[in-house]
Amino acid sequence: MRHWTLLITLSLLGCQTNNSPTLSSTAPASNNLAIAKARQWEPDQTRDLVTNLSIIPHWLDDTGHGFWYQHIDAQGKQRFVQVSAGQRKLLFDHGALASALQKVAKATPDWQQQPLSNVIYDKDALRVQLDYRDQRYACSMTDNDYQCAPYQPDNTPDPTPVRVEVRDYNLWLCKLARCTPLTDDGSEQQPYAIRMPSPDSYFDDPAFDEQQDTQVLWSADKRFAMTYQLDRRNVTRLTLTAPSDDFGVQGVTYYYPQAGDEHTVKARPVLIDVGNQRATKLDTPPVTQTYYGGALWGEWVAGKFYFLHRSRDNRTYTLNEVDPTDSRVRAIIRERANDFIDPWVQEFHVLPSRNEVIWSSQRSGFNHYYLYDSQTGRLKRALTQGHYTTRQIKAVDSQRGRLFFTASGAFDDRDPYLQHLYRVDLDNPSPVLLTPEPFEHRISVSPDRRYFVDTYSDTATPPLTVLRSAEDGRILDTLAKANASALYRKGWQPPEPFAVLAEDGETWLYGLLFKPFDFDPGKRYPVIDNIYTGPHGFFTPKTFNTFSNHRLAMAQLGYIVIRMDGRGTSRRGRAFHSHSYKNLATGSDDHVWAMRQLAKSRPYMDLDRVGIYGFSAGGYDTVQAMYRHPNLYKVGISASGNHDFRVDKMGWNELWMDWPVNQQWELQSNLHQVERLKGKLLLTHGGRDSNVHPSASLRLAQAFLHAGIDVDFRLIPGGSHYLHDDRAYRELRWRYFLNNL
Repeated sequence: MRHWTLLITLSLLGCQTNNSPTLSSTAPASNNLAIAKARQWEPDQTRDLVTNLSIIPHWLDDTGHGFWYQHIDAQGKQRFVQVSAGQRKLLFDHGALASALQKVAKATPDWQQQPLSNVIYDKDALRVQLDYRDQRYACSMTDNDYQCAPYQPDNTPDPTPVRVEVRDYNLWLCKLARCTPLTDDGSEQQPYAIRMPSPDSYFDDPAFDEQQDTQVLWSADKRFAMTYQLDRRNVTRLTLTAPSDDFGVQGVTYYYPQAGDEHTVKARPVLIDVGNQRATKLDTPPVTQTYYGGALWGEWVAGKFYFLHRSRDNRTYTLNEVDPTDSRVRAIIRERANDFIDPWVQEFHVLPSRNEVIWSSQRSGFNHYYLYDSQTGRLKRALTQGHYTTRQIKAVDSQRGRLFFTASGAFDDRDPYLQHLYRVDLDNPSPVLLTPEPFEHRISVSPDRRYFVDTYSDTATPPLTVLRSAEDGRILDTLAKANASALYRKGWQPPEPFAVLAEDGETWLYGLLFKPFDFDPGKRYPVIDNIYTGPHGFFTPKTFNTFSNHRLAMAQLGYIVIRMDGRGTSRRGRAFHSHSYKNLATGSDDHVWAMRQLAKSRPYMDLDRVGIYGFSAGGYDTVQAMYRHPNLYKVGISASGNHDFRVDKMGWNELWMDWPVNQQWELQSNLHQVERLKGKLLLTHGGRDSNVHPSASLRLAQAFLHAGIDVDFRLIPGGSHYLHDDRAYRELRWRYFLNNL
């Protein structure tokens, strides 16, 4: 949807007007030519220029002996292939299916222009469901007879349905048509089971009812379920407004625990016993709910429920076990840290047949896996150790006692972020590398843990997808090679990877430089820093997907665009990560240092003309960077910025800035010392931003106004948090740089 835009140039509201920035749509002819060139490299112009970018295996059963996948063959035709017992064959007769579809779709299928999508294959019934031309079909397939018809969902009632409903904010247990109340103390402020709703739910559906959106987690045998009762009394409520189609105004008021608030949403775990028709509030501390969605992070395993609990100060993380037979809650593992525990890397995997739990921790300085006795909570052994970072549990073979996981930084000196697959024995830990190629690997392990499908690439190398042995990583079959010939014919060139030594003289920093495709090393180019230093991850791309992103188009305007991860971002070890703890304002410092080092050997980088842009935490970074380095950054564009942590969400800001609120919150606020701004700044925010409330940017605009400092401010009525998803906004950003840098 193309959003309306509202421009407020603060100099028009009584500020001094010296050198006020301009957002004029009247641009020199050269600017219009640059914009026309950039448009050719927008994501919607490039995303279809590479085929077989991602191959997804659909495993046929738990044996792992077979799977199917779709790809584009050498003739550019969509094909569906089954792999079984080392043999490949077509999943179905493509010609017969096309003929059957033609009869009902009233058009000859052209799968190159309008491919089949959302395919679901039933190997036992020899049936397939699929989408074609915005219509869903169901097709039966035999050797001699293919029949397709518009898909009709199976509305046959379940003979023994059991469900939980929420009525008047209370729990009701329903069997067939008979429903029984389980609770009577629910209310709007203390409801049962509902997910904390985002205001987007109400904007997108005026009939939305939060009582229809619940989190009820069922045991496999449907004898028990886990849910909770929320307590949102005294919790902050915010309001968003947006223009409605009938020329009115649509307003939504919603719960939003803000950072530093005294009161947050609490969730008291509740166990539902179907047989006894009973709901029991468990004797355990309530779970803190800091954002939208469900309150429980957990799962049922072998008849017991396991869930995580994070303390308000983010220093304690607990794995709890619920035994439904006696409603007892037991803490199995309790992890403590002196500063913070990062929930974005926290994992667990329960192995009931071994009475063990795999648990991740950064206690050694790097994220690693540890094996615990699930009965006693005793640490048995470390499964991984060393100066590298484990990333994700991909599979566990409890029968043979094996863990498959990805990790980065263990052996690959080219780039410590590149992800590889390893296998380790639980009883005799010694990790085995299964993907030695120096690329980023994306993995899918078979259900029997004997094979895995591996797609690997880097920013310059198109993906290759292979089938490998989970025993030694040996390549058994090549499934697909990405075809990027159309992309190269269009003139694409990969970004330039770089590594520079940080100012501490010890830490290497990694990033990418995006250049114009008509790049001339004899010329000098303005530099634009695309910044995002959120500590919950790292943000420089590692795969071939860089050919389709907004930085690529930005570079075609005639800029060198930089994307990098400085100290304080994640997945590089505790010391690297902790650089940002209570220190978010310094995120741009490594960027400045890196640009200056790069420019020493790249004279085409003109550091007299440097711009910066970012969204969300990057919007905050943009303004802080212009405060801290006013002589470098001449122009900045800040989108959806959380400019003062106290306006933003509780969970994210308290995790990285510490809690309770302290002096650093004020000192690192963008509202503090606004007089440090020297360059030209455009503040933007979506009027319907449900993640960072628009008041964050409005407060900053007000602070500049009162200080007599000219900035531009553009509100996007109806705009979401992710403004750069909107093409009109991206072109606004281009014009601002072209007019001012």
